[in-house]
Amino acid sequence: MGDVCFNIKRGKSPKYTDKSTIMAFAQKCNQKDGPTSLDKALYIDESSLKKYPETEKLQLNDTVINSTGTGTLGRVGLFNCKIPQSIKAVYPDSHVTTVRPLRDVNKIYTYYFIKKSQTYLENMGEGSTNQKELKPDTIINMLFPLPPLAEQKLIVEEIEKIFAQIDLLEQDKTDLQTAIKQAKSKILDLAIHGKLVSQDPNDEPASVLLEKIRVEKEEKIAKGELKRDKNDSFIYKSTTDNCHYEKFADGTEEEIEVPFELPNGWMYVHLNQIGTFQGGKTPSNNEICQQGMIPYFKVSDMNVLGNEMYMTVVSNYLKETFNYRLFPTNSIIYPKNGGAVFTNKKRILTVPSLIDLNSGAFIPSKEINYLYVYFLFLNLDFNKFYKGSAVPTVDHDAINELVFGLPPFGEQNRIVEKIEELFSILDKISLNLV
Repeated sequence: MGDVCFNIKRGKSPKYTDKSTIMAFAQKCNQKDGPTSLDKALYIDESSLKKYPETEKLQLNDTVINSTGTGTLGRVGLFNCKIPQSIKAVYPDSHVTTVRPLRDVNKIYTYYFIKKSQTYLENMGEGSTNQKELKPDTIINMLFPLPPLAEQKLIVEEIEKIFAQIDLLEQDKTDLQTAIKQAKSKILDLAIHGKLVSQDPNDEPASVLLEKIRVEKEEKIAKGELKRDKNDSFIYKSTTDNCHYEKFADGTEEEIEVPFELPNGWMYVHLNQIGTFQGGKTPSNNEICQQGMIPYFKVSDMNVLGNEMYMTVVSNYLKETFNYRLFPTNSIIYPKNGGAVFTNKKRILTVPSLIDLNSGAFIPSKEINYLYVYFLFLNLDFNKFYKGSAVPTVDHDAINELVFGLPPFGEQNRIVEKIEELFSILDKISLNLV
């Protein structure tokens, strides 16, 4: 390298100031996964410029190499960042080595060769573990394959042509991932509007299903397993005026607007008509262990399979703190507190489990296909239902004001089967993009 380069040397330690027309290019300007940037560059006191030769001023397409410390040492970059109009010059600091070839050697070709050698440079630091230094002599003594100038230019053109194709492919991947996400959203939208699968007139209508759920609820209330919801109501469509009405437990009713016309056999419902919302509790640290028998979910576990903690709990602890209440299999759990940070994380319990204070659960009726309810939840943007500022909390009353289309049980099964089929295809495409 020393035979073909005009300059292979490290910069100087700058005298910094708050503002000037001269900048110092530091190791943090040579970004790990991106182009070089002056966003974090500091200013050099102009009174110290006399110690900087003009030749050390960074030029377009100089190769810059981080030369101090583990983690960043050996990182190779191309100096092609945008320089603010107010800046007259940029100089490397003492932790950056500049490589500038002679006139008859292509700068970009030189950069690509050194970039290819980055792993070698990363391992060539000398000194103590935490303060290793990459000496300029290491770069000077590197063997350099020198083709004719015309061929250097052709090599650069071919490399950049391939890189451009790779960038297009990466952009295509990003666009396709976005399209997959949009396709899933559209599938869910079609499902809840009754447009994903065909209706079967032989299906038992949703009105019969709701009566079964009502009977199930009354049995639980009679056993003391469930409290009667003070907001109990049901929605029906009048055969007189074809309008929708909501009838409340006290006998009063009012006309309501519905978002769209449902297919035959469907019914409009609130979520509390087809299941119950319940909150979790947080156990003390000495009740939790990694080898317990009862899964315990925190908010951070919602979308991470296998990341739940397991608890060993004695019966009196379950009785006093949880009233023997394990959330049953097929419950849908979600972040109850935390707001947008955890928005739209939902998970189905595969075994009876406990959840923490910041989590909530929706327990669907056993008469409902729980996966249909889960897909309803996936289509529900919890961002719209958080209240409070310090610790945003899900407003369950607001969620219960929404109305949803409930299909016959047979159609629920067909919808779930179709969603899973289509999602499986999309997931395979997504995995192949990695």
